[in-house]
Amino acid sequence: MTQKELQIEYCNNEDSFDTIKKQIESDIVRVENYRGEFYEIFPFSYQRKGFKQGKIIENLNRIKSTNGLYTYGFNDKNKIIEIREGLDLKNEFYYQFLLYEKDYIKSFSFKNDKTLQNIRFYFFNKDGNVLTMYSKGKRGGREEHYQYREDGTLISILIKQFDKQEKEQDSLLHSFKYNTDGSLKSIVESSFDNEYSEVIWK
Repeated sequence: MTQKELQIEYCNNEDSFDTIKKQIESDIVRVENYRGEFYEIFPFSYQRKGFKQGKIIENLNRIKSTNGLYTYGFNDKNKIIEIREGLDLKNEFYYQFLLYEKDYIKSFSFKNDKTLQNIRFYFFNKDGNVLTMYSKGKRGGREEHYQYREDGTLISILIKQFDKQEKEQDSLLHSFKYNTDGSLKSIVESSFDNEYSEVIWK
């Protein structure tokens, strides 16, 4: 997808919060609650932000604040179709809605004031692994290109960033290292000119 195509998709859905929310929530059959992100809907999603996996909340009545509360809504096919993230403000949330198509997943992220933060498209290879991600928001766009070993292990993600004028900015690379048992050891973020390198998860 081009940035221009993404911009059209973004503009067409800027005021669609209520419509999408109603559509998605009518399909939710159960929910799960956690303190912090728990599910990896896309590869190493919370680790790439530097976070650890969240903890399950058994009783919502015992929590003192909804800040950091993640509520996952599942449909009857056991797929996550809504993620609600609690904020500092009492009972205020960010929303992410997920629509599953044949060859891709379409994601809408809204702020608590119903502003569309970004729209994303995730495309998959024949093995069911994410191959590319295209994103557009108010401040610009983003592309991610995933590279795997033959056994399906994720090696790296090339990240291309675009400004509001759709001009490509600096690219980044996320590289993944593994322990001998196959578990994730670390994630390194680096620039293509090698002037910047940082371990963002270990």
